[in-house]
Amino acid sequence: MPHETEGQVSGHASSTDSGIVPTRRAETALLLGIALPLVAAYLAELAMFVTTKIVVGRLGYHELAAVGLAGELSFEVLLVLMGLLSIVGVLVAQADGAGRRRDAGHAARQGLIVATALGVPATVFVWNLADVLAGLAAHTFQTPDLRGAGLFRGRLRCDPAVCAEIARLGLPVAGLVLLESGLFVAVAILSGVLGAESLAAFEVLMGWAGISFVVALGLAEATMVRVAYGVGRNSAASLRQAGQLGLFLAATVGSARFRDSCWPSTSAC
Repeated sequence: MPHETEGQVSGHASSTDSGIVPTRRAETALLLGIALPLVAAYLAELAMFVTTKIVVGRLGYHELAAVGLAGELSFEVLLVLMGLLSIVGVLVAQADGAGRRRDAGHAARQGLIVATALGVPATVFVWNLADVLAGLAAHTFQTPDLRGAGLFRGRLRCDPAVCAEIARLGLPVAGLVLLESGLFVAVAILSGVLGAESLAAFEVLMGWAGISFVVALGLAEATMVRVAYGVGRNSAASLRQAGQLGLFLAATVGSARFRDSCWPSTSAC
C-alpha cells in the first residue's frame, strides 16, 4: 500500500472527530506523560557531564576548565540534533491525531534514518573534538507510543519526501536551539579568555543552571507533540489548550527555578 505524499503527511485531516476536547486536567496528564520521560532522559545526559566535572574537578581547575569546555561543545552538538529530530514526534503525533496510524509509523521510520545519517558524523566530530579544539585555538590565537503504527513492520527504506519534510521543519527548531544553547558556549569561551579559574567557576555554575534548560526543553517538545496531535484532529480548541498549558508549565518551572536560585541570598535578586 503506497504511503501518502509529503503534502498529505503534513496536511490537516479531512475528516476527524474534532468535537472532543480533553479537560485541562486530562491535558495536563497527557502533556506531562510525554514531558517527564523526555526531561528524565535530558537530565540523565546532563548528569553524566556534571559527574565528569565532579570527578575531574579533584585534579585541579585547569583540568576542570578543559573538560568543562569540551563537555559544553559536545552537549551543544547533542542539543542541536535533538532539536532537529524533535520534529519527528510532531509528524508522528499529527498523523496519529488524524487517524493515519500507518503514516505515523512511516514517519517514525524515516526519523530513524535521519537520526542515523546525522548521528554518525556527529559522533565522529565529538570523538575528534580535541583536534577540532586544537585547530580552533590555533586559528584564534595566531590570528589577531507507536503501538499499532507498524514502526518495525515495514521496510526501513528512505523516503526522500518525508526526510525532506523532517529537515524543512526541523532545521528552524535546531537553529533556535543553537542560538539559545550557543550563548552558553560563547560565554564559556569568553570565560576561558579571562583564565582557567574563571572558566572552571563558570562550568560549576552551568552544572546547576543547565537543569532549567533541559526541563524547559522537555516541556517544549511535549507541547509540540500535543499541539501537533490537535492539528491532526483538526481541533483548534485542543491545540490551543495544549499550547497555553505548555507555556504555563514552562513559566511555572522557570519562575520556581529563578526563586530557588535567589535563595537564600534574596537580596541579590
